Amino acid sequence: MKGLLLPILLVFAALSASATMADEPSLILLKASNKLDPDLLEIISDETVKLGELKFKVLILPSAESPNQHINDSLTARNARVTLNTDKVLSIIDSATDFKLRRRFRSINAVAADVSLQGLVQLAEDVSVARIGLDTGGHGSLYQAIPQVNIDSIKQTYNLTGQNVEVAVLDTGIDTDHVDLQGALLTQKCFADSCPNGANSAEDDNGHGTHVAGIIASQGNTAPEGGSPGVRVHAIKVLDSSNSYSAASIVIAGLDYVINELPNVDIVNMSLGTDQLFSSDCDSTYAYTRAFNSAIKILRDRGTLSFVSSGNEASTNSISAPACISTAIAVGAVWDTSPTYWNDDYCTDANPVADQMACFSNSSISLDIFAPGSPITATRNGGGTTIYSGTSMATPLVASCAALMTEYHPELTADQIESALKTSDVLVQDDTGRTFPRLDCLAGITSLGTFIDTDSDSVDDALDNCISAPNPDQIDTDGDDLGDACDPDDDNDDVLDVDDVFPKNALYSADTDSDGLPDAWETVYGLDPNDPSDALSDLDNDGVTALDEFLAGTIPSSSLDIDGNGQYDALTDGLLLLRRMFELEGIALVTGAVSSNATYSSSTDIESRIAMLGDLVDIDGNGQIDALTDGLLILRYLFGLEGETLIQGVTASNAVRANAEAIEAHLKSLNPTLGNLECPQTTWSSGTRTIDHYGVERQFRVHIPTNYKSNETSPLIIGFHGWGGDQNEFLDNETVQSELNEHNYIMISPLGLGSQEPGGFYSSWSFSGSTTGLDGDGINSAVPNDSDAICNANVTPNYTYPSCQSVAENSCSWTHCLDDDISFVARLVAEAKENLCIDNEHIFATGGSNGGMFVWELGQDERTAQTFRAIAPIIGLPHRGYLKEPKRVNGLPAILITGMRDTTVPPGDWNDKSFTTTSNGEQYYYTGASAIAESWGNALGCDISNPPAPVDQNIATSLECRGWSLCEGGNTFPPILDCRGSEMGHTYNLTQSWPLTMHFFNDQ
Repeated sequence: MKGLLLPILLVFAALSASATMADEPSLILLKASNKLDPDLLEIISDETVKLGELKFKVLILPSAESPNQHINDSLTARNARVTLNTDKVLSIIDSATDFKLRRRFRSINAVAADVSLQGLVQLAEDVSVARIGLDTGGHGSLYQAIPQVNIDSIKQTYNLTGQNVEVAVLDTGIDTDHVDLQGALLTQKCFADSCPNGANSAEDDNGHGTHVAGIIASQGNTAPEGGSPGVRVHAIKVLDSSNSYSAASIVIAGLDYVINELPNVDIVNMSLGTDQLFSSDCDSTYAYTRAFNSAIKILRDRGTLSFVSSGNEASTNSISAPACISTAIAVGAVWDTSPTYWNDDYCTDANPVADQMACFSNSSISLDIFAPGSPITATRNGGGTTIYSGTSMATPLVASCAALMTEYHPELTADQIESALKTSDVLVQDDTGRTFPRLDCLAGITSLGTFIDTDSDSVDDALDNCISAPNPDQIDTDGDDLGDACDPDDDNDDVLDVDDVFPKNALYSADTDSDGLPDAWETVYGLDPNDPSDALSDLDNDGVTALDEFLAGTIPSSSLDIDGNGQYDALTDGLLLLRRMFELEGIALVTGAVSSNATYSSSTDIESRIAMLGDLVDIDGNGQIDALTDGLLILRYLFGLEGETLIQGVTASNAVRANAEAIEAHLKSLNPTLGNLECPQTTWSSGTRTIDHYGVERQFRVHIPTNYKSNETSPLIIGFHGWGGDQNEFLDNETVQSELNEHNYIMISPLGLGSQEPGGFYSSWSFSGSTTGLDGDGINSAVPNDSDAICNANVTPNYTYPSCQSVAENSCSWTHCLDDDISFVARLVAEAKENLCIDNEHIFATGGSNGGMFVWELGQDERTAQTFRAIAPIIGLPHRGYLKEPKRVNGLPAILITGMRDTTVPPGDWNDKSFTTTSNGEQYYYTGASAIAESWGNALGCDISNPPAPVDQNIATSLECRGWSLCEGGNTFPPILDCRGSEMGHTYNLTQSWPLTMHFFNDQ
C-alpha cells in the first residue's frame, strides 16, 4: 500500500490551450503577491500548464486576527471568531464559476475550495486573505512489538489496560464486526473522499485502519492483544479504499470534529501523511501545514496528544506532514524482535537487527521517538490477523503507551506524558548520527511513580498538597505546601479562615463596617473603618472609587507621581514635594521641576495633588510634615537609595517609623509600583513579539515568570534554538518553564533567520566557521564552485538581510549574517531593558546546537560580551580555529554541556585537547570540549596546570562536570564548567541540562 501517488491536485472543469494573453495580467498579479504558497505559485508560473478554466484545489487562510491569539477564549468564543473570519473570505467571490466551497471548519481558521485563476486573483487582492496554498493530499503510512517496548510488563506489574481513556483513530476506518474490536468501538464518523456507508459510518474498506486500531485496542481473542485493550475507540474515516486522501482539509475536518464533538478524547492517532517531506518543523511552511498546526495545537492545549507517523520514504533528513508539526509526536519505526530481509522501492536491508532504525523510516530533527514498526501482526479487515510494516504500525504503539500513562496518572499534562514517553535507556541512531529514544513504556511509567489518589481528585497523593480533600486545582495561597482545601489559615496571618474576612490576604483580616475595605487599609489612607459609605468615595477625583482602588491594588489618594506622567522621578516629583514642603507655591513651585510629558503642569494642579496626599507624606510618622525629614526621605528614595543610606541623618528624633524597613514600606504603600525606581513601565507580556531590525521583522518569544513584579528586577536569559528550530524550542518545554518560574527568570527566545531554500525555511544562527573540513585547517578558504562546501553561496542564496548576500558570495554560509545577528541580539537586549524590569547585572545567554555555537560568538564579540553575566552553550562547539578569549574584563563564566554519544557535534574524549574532533560523515571540524574548557579557563585566570577535577554540582543530575577550583572569581562553581552526559547524543536533554544551567546561572 506504500508509495501511492498523491491524488491529482488540480480539478479541471475544462481544458484549453496554454495561457492566453488575457491571462497575463492575472499571472503578473499573482506572481507579485506574497500570499501564495511557493508550490501553488510554481504551478501557476509553469508555461507548460494549460490554464483555461483550470480550478485549483486550495486552502485559504483568513488574515483576520487569529483565534490562537486569544488563548483564554472558550471553544465557543474561538468558533465565533473563526466563523467571522471565514465568512469574510466566502463573501469575496460571487461567481460560482470562480469559486466552489468544498469545506469549512468550526475551529480551524481556514476554508477549502476549488478556485479559478481569476478567483485566485480576487482572493490575493483582498485584505481578508492572508495565505493561499494547495490543499495537498496524502496516504496512510503503511508498510510483535508489545514485549519489545515492555507494555506487557506494565500490564502485569501495574494492571493497566487504558481503562477510561478515549482514543480517536483517524484512518481508513475500522472493521466494526471484528471480534477483537467491536467491544472497544465507541463512535464512528466519515470525512473521506468516499463514504460508502454514509457520514456516520467508519466501516473499513481497506484494512489499514483496522490493523492500526488493533495495535491499540485489540481484545486478544483471535489477534494479539493490543497495547491498551481497555481504551474506547472513536473511528474517524479520513482515508479511502486506496488508503489515501485527496486533500489535507479532509484530515483537518476530522481533527475539527474531535475538537468540537469529542471533548473526552485523550489521544489522537494518525498513521498517515503527505508525500511532501519537511526537514524541520513545518508549522508555518504552507497554508495546509498552518491549518494542521492550528488543529493539533488546540488539541494539545486542552490536554490531547496527537501521534503521527513520520512516513516510509527512507528519507534521512525529512518527514511528512502532519508529523512535522512541532506540537505533534512524530514517530519513526525500528525493526521488531524478529525482522526479516527487507526490499522495496526505497531501500534494502538484508540483515535487519531489532531496535535498529528500519531502512524505510523517515527521520529528521523534528522526529520525537521510535517504536517497532516491522513486521507487526494485528487485526485484519474481515476477521483474524495479518502482518503489516511501516511507521503506521509504530505510531499506535506509542499512542497505546500514552493511554496506559493516562490511566495511571489522569492528571498528567501533555508535556508530562511526552517527557515520560521519551524516558528510555534504548537510543536509536539514524543515518545522520542523530539519536532518539526508542519507546520503553515500563521506563516511562516507572518515571512517573506509583499513583495513589486518596481524595479522588485525579491528583497523585505524591503530588497532592491536600490529600484529605479534593482540590484538583492545587491552589496554595500562602505557599506553605498545604493546599487551601485543607489549610485552616490560607494566608498564614495567624488568623483562622473562619475568623478572617480576607482569608487569602495576609495583610488584612478585619472589616468592621463590612464595606469590603480592610480596617487597616482604611486607616492608612484616611478613611473611616466604621463608615461603610466611604467605600464609594473618590478622594483623588480620578473616577475610581476607593473600593475599586483597593481591588486594583492602587491607592485612593494621590501618589508620588505628582506631575502625573506615569513615572516616579526625583528631579520632578521629588523636587516638587520638597519645594512645597518649603512652602513654595505658584511659578516658584513648578519652574524647572515639571517633566515635558506631565499631565499636570500648572501650579494649581500640582498644589492640589500634593494636598491630596495629606498626612501620607509624613514619612517618618511623627505627626509633622517636614522638608528636612520627610521631604529628604522622599527625594532620597526617588533617587534609589535604600537601607541605612536612605534614613541616615534625616529621621526626626520623635519618629514613629524610625528604621529603614518601616520607612521603605510606607513609601512603597504610596504606590505599588515604586519598589524599583529604575524599572521602566512593563509593556511586554508573555507571548510572541517582533521588532524591526534594519528593515527585517525579527520575531521572538517572551516568557514572564509567574511571580514577576514590575517593580522588582528579574534576571534575564536569552535562549537560541538550533538549526531548523524556532522560538518555542526552549519555552515549550515544561522543565524550562518550571525552572524559570521557580527562580523568577525572564526568558526571551528569538527566531533565527537562516536562509530561504527550496523546500522550506531553515531558521538558524550565524557563527564563524570553516569549509566542510576537507583540509581540516579551520580557515575560511571557500571555493566558489566547490559544490560540497558549506561556503558555496549557491547552496543558500536568498538571504533575508540584503547586506548578507555579498558576504555569502565570498565567505562561509555559516557567517553570512553574523554581524547582523549579533547587532540584533544587542538591540533585543536593549529593547527588553526598556520594556521589562530586568536585573542588568544578571543577563545570560544559552543556546542549543547551532544556537550554542552562536552563543560562543556572543561571548567573544565586544558588542555583547559585556552584556552577559555568563553563557551556557548546549551541544554547540565552535568550529576549529575560531575560539577566542572572552572579552569580559573579569572573565565571562561558561558552562558547556555536551553528549558523549553525539556524532553531530562530538565533544571528544575527556583527555583529548585536540582541535580536530570531526562530525560523523560530514567532516565539519570543531574545537573539542576539553580544549574549549582549558582555553577559556586559562583566559579566566584558572590554574590549568592540572587536569580539571570532578565538580559536585549540588543538584541531582546524570551529567558529569569537571572544572578548576583555583580560579579568579567563581563561587560554588568554577567559572568554566565542562559537563557531559555519558548516554546523551545530539539532544538538549533539558530535563537534566536545564536545572544544571539554571543552577550555574544562579551562582553567578
